[in-house]
Amino acid sequence: MRSDEEVKELQQEPLVEDRISVIARSGQPLARAARRAQHRLRRAASGELGASRPGSPSRELLERFFSEAKQAAPVPAVETGDLAVLRSLLLESDMLTAISAH
Repeated sequence: MRSDEEVKELQQEPLVEDRISVIARSGQPLARAARRAQHRLRRAASGELGASRPGSPSRELLERFFSEAKQAAPVPAVETGDLAVLRSLLLESDMLTAISAH
């Protein structure tokens, strides 16, 4: 959900609780890792992360994930909300993204 400051004239009510997933192409090196710990994800995502713009719900979930682990969130190489762009980047590189699996 958006912050109250962003939607001052609207009332927001959650309809579903969504979770964020790390998405990668088949064969991406992290996909083969036996253990997918946060520190491995952070290292893999450094410079190879496509993420939503700052302030978007999925970006906030990603940043909260790392914050709760007391780690700095990786800095995305690409910031976009366009799923076609993300899909293309994932298929053509080792890039990761963090979005709703839906």
